[in-house]
Amino acid sequence: MGCLGDNPVPVLTEQILGSTLVAGARALVPFVLAGTLALAACTDVRVESDKLADANGWQRTDFSTGPFTLRGYEHFSRPGGGDLAVYIESDGLSWIDRHTLSSDPTPLEPMVLSLAIADPSANRLYLGRPCQFLNAQALQACSPRYWSSARFAPEVIAAIDTAVDQAKRRSDAHRVLLFGYSGGGAIAALVAARRSDVALLVTIAGTLDHIRWTTDDDVSPLTGSLNPADEALRLQAVRQVHFVGAKDDAVPPAVVESYIARMIDRSRTTLVRLPGFGHECCWKENWRTLLARYVYTDPF
Repeated sequence: MGCLGDNPVPVLTEQILGSTLVAGARALVPFVLAGTLALAACTDVRVESDKLADANGWQRTDFSTGPFTLRGYEHFSRPGGGDLAVYIESDGLSWIDRHTLSSDPTPLEPMVLSLAIADPSANRLYLGRPCQFLNAQALQACSPRYWSSARFAPEVIAAIDTAVDQAKRRSDAHRVLLFGYSGGGAIAALVAARRSDVALLVTIAGTLDHIRWTTDDDVSPLTGSLNPADEALRLQAVRQVHFVGAKDDAVPPAVVESYIARMIDRSRTTLVRLPGFGHECCWKENWRTLLARYVYTDPF
């Protein structure tokens, strides 16, 4: 980690795979989500997400945030103080391949919702991204730029921030804990930079420096998007945990390292590198264990 200079961030490399963490599909999972439903390839993820939420006692709540309506699911078991844990969806199915933009950015499976359900926090919120989970008519009115070059545009960040405000008021929470997977990690960081009530920022395979990401991957730059790396100095006082998979070819660890390198004080930031993990494997199966081991440890 020489690129981080004289004030390196703690880098934790998980050495135990197959005992408490799952390194492959055939290993035993350390926990089971209550009422988890197998996702059939032909099943509409909108219906599947509703079923998964309902099976675990979550309430569907769509958020009107000006130009966007955001799909949300919430579970408030202890309203009236405390923290609100907010999980932000990935970019979803933004591209079919390197040359073909998707016609619908809704994710193919409810993985991030599953992560939120696995979180032991009393008050939790899942938020979809702009243009996701829409019917065909509503999707026609949502510009494809919001799942391509402008996926992290200022109006996108403002919409997520507004939804967090609405949920925080309903839960009467005092602090916000922000979690984001992949592109949702970028959104989480950019939202955190706007707020004064964020006590924790956690990303999973987060696109925290999209300039580094698109340059290294030789793809079109996100010209209409804010870059989380530009907010690294502002966020360095916030406790942060960033999970990366050592086998992640979609968002390599170097993308997160580039964000962290922008900080001067890295004492409140931890990078957790997980051998055997890729971009999609094996977060859902291990999330409760990872939270207990690296996130919900000491008071913050």
